[in-house]
Amino acid sequence: MTDIHFFDYIDIKCPKSFRFRSGQLSADLGGADTTSKIFRVTGYSPASPLFIYDVKNNLKITSFTTSGDTVIFTAKGNAKLEVFNKNITKKTFKILQRQVPDLVSSSFGADYIIVYNSLFESQAQQLADYRANHDGFRVMKVKVSDIYDIFNYGIESPAAVREFGKHAFNNWTAPGFKYLCLFGRGSFDPKKNSLTTVYEKNLVPVYGYPSTDNYFANFNIGAFTYLEQVAVGRLPAYTTTEAQAMVDNIIMYESRNPDSWMKNILFVVGGGTATDQTFNQSLILPFISNYVNPPPVSGIDHKAFRIDNTTTVTYNYKDSVRRDINNGDLIVNFQGHAGYENWEDAMQEPSTLNNPGKLPMIWSMTCYTGKTADNAKRSFGEKFVSMNNKGAIGFLGSTGWGFVYSGNSFQDNLYKAFARDTIRRTCDIIKYAKSKSRSTLSVLLPVIQ
Repeated sequence: MTDIHFFDYIDIKCPKSFRFRSGQLSADLGGADTTSKIFRVTGYSPASPLFIYDVKNNLKITSFTTSGDTVIFTAKGNAKLEVFNKNITKKTFKILQRQVPDLVSSSFGADYIIVYNSLFESQAQQLADYRANHDGFRVMKVKVSDIYDIFNYGIESPAAVREFGKHAFNNWTAPGFKYLCLFGRGSFDPKKNSLTTVYEKNLVPVYGYPSTDNYFANFNIGAFTYLEQVAVGRLPAYTTTEAQAMVDNIIMYESRNPDSWMKNILFVVGGGTATDQTFNQSLILPFISNYVNPPPVSGIDHKAFRIDNTTTVTYNYKDSVRRDINNGDLIVNFQGHAGYENWEDAMQEPSTLNNPGKLPMIWSMTCYTGKTADNAKRSFGEKFVSMNNKGAIGFLGSTGWGFVYSGNSFQDNLYKAFARDTIRRTCDIIKYAKSKSRSTLSVLLPVIQ
């Protein structure tokens, strides 16, 4: 006779078998058992190093014995084990201990704030000293890494820079600061995910694609209205050589005595067809008659207009542009297309200029010439401002598409700012034009000042 038994539930317990696979073992035991247990892991090779971690309880287990191909050690019953019987290739690069400065105290005050990468410590200090001595500004220079630590838990983010600016503007000693200088280039690909990336260093971050530095001056966070409370500009240096050239150019330019070439304003007009060229000229000519020639500016207009009815340049247009800039212009105003992200037939390469001591301000009313974060190449505008004692003192351009009518309205307000008003600083002129053009200004955003 055979006994038959029926069960609704049966629980059979047996020891867990632990074995190395490719020199590694991961085991999450779970539960709440913190009593010590003995563990045996087979497949051990004495020829390779052994590392035992309980990552749940933050323990490195260094006491173990071996028997043949078995490792024996003690760990808690709720452990989450990571055991390596091989060289660990992913290790902490370095751990730094440092004192984070106080950036939140309401006792601070500034007119001019420099947010910079520590790579440019010397150049940022030189610029800060100059602004304090030459302009009488209260100057504060702040490392971008300190901003990350205080305003974003040490994590790189453009939002941290804006939060810092908002805090300083709202909480530091009145009056609030007026100027924000971002000292260092950004990158669209700081992790170098793309095979085409050459410039991955995100020295001072950028926001958006295409990027806009106006983001860092808008402290009206979360509201419908987008308003820049301070004037913002970027020195897009990628190396210390470029950073030094930019600071030296600023000091040299502002230390010059007035000269006759500073009455010259060059208007460069392009266009692929005769109709296009005529249309672009019609946008520029009112600025000359309304703002440049009459008092109080009483400026001298120089024209480099592409005039071509056969779609082929019929005179030395490019040489005319380069020669005029070399001779000296206060402003160079370009109106045209930039399909190749430069001024096409007017100029492709700013390094061909030879204008020491006569650096113009560039207003580039076209597409893409103001990019400062391209991971594959340096932009047209960057090339203008990164050369020592030649090129341009500043560049105003779009980081993305430029739109003709909004751009034209923006230009009109740029000229009004210094011809009809009393505004003299470049950054104030641009801030004024943006505020007056708010209803029509689209993507035409200044990025270098």
